[in-house]
Amino acid sequence: MSDVAPDGTRVAYEWEGKIVVMDTKTGATKVSPTAIISAFPTGVLGGVPVCFQPDGRRLAVCTSVGEVALLDTDSLEVLSTFKAHKNRVLCMVFSADSRWLATGSFDKTIRITDVAANPPAEVATLRGHAGWVWVLCFSPDGSLLASWGQDRTLRLWDTRKGSPRGVFESDRADPSFLSDGQTLINGDAKGVRFWDVRSSEAWVLRGHRSFVYPVLLSPDGATIYSGGWDGWWGQPGSLRFWDAATGDQIAATGAADGWSAAPRYRWMAPVWRSQSTGGRKRRAAALRS
Repeated sequence: MSDVAPDGTRVAYEWEGKIVVMDTKTGATKVSPTAIISAFPTGVLGGVPVCFQPDGRRLAVCTSVGEVALLDTDSLEVLSTFKAHKNRVLCMVFSADSRWLATGSFDKTIRITDVAANPPAEVATLRGHAGWVWVLCFSPDGSLLASWGQDRTLRLWDTRKGSPRGVFESDRADPSFLSDGQTLINGDAKGVRFWDVRSSEAWVLRGHRSFVYPVLLSPDGATIYSGGWDGWWGQPGSLRFWDAATGDQIAATGAADGWSAAPRYRWMAPVWRSQSTGGRKRRAAALRS
């Protein structure tokens, strides 16, 4: 696996047990002085999780089964290590303030570690997934954590209490929080989903004709980008661009061109419960922000 620094200037990845950081402008690379990663099985599940701290000063790396190391991104020297899980680490993410690191594992658990402490200290271990934990995402203020797992559930956790907040069924990963911290967005077989973490309501931005992934929001919050399998096996998918304030499709590429004459779908059609007028106003305001 690889990760891009928040400012886009560097990419980090593992190569033959060492960590490599590449400058995205010049292509120049730095390599850790020694091999720090034990051998992992090759294949789809054989990638080594690597994650930049939001300020770019440290890297978190899974070095062996269940063990995580923190590296200085300039020297690539190991600053500290800690045992996070009993089995392989599959994913990791820092909180926005760089204080906490969340890790998900084959052991079906999520661990939140205070990596600002010396040595790093456990904050909470979260249990609830019935399968491997694949994806993690902190809310902007770090008070919530979203996780998606092999059990095809998207789960919300209160990080301060270390307790579950809610469970949504979703067959695809890549969740992310909008800037309000109370709305999750991801794509799945039904379309581009919006999840209200307070009311557990869900809405769908429809238009794709098959699985949708990934779903991204532009830095200014004005545009939603979604990719999907709008073609069929062996055919190209599609990339769609949506106006975040109105839900109107702005443009489409790939197989989506073949569906351009299809009837227009209703923006954020409710999936579970009816949506109030107030809810629509709150959602539009959150997307604009």
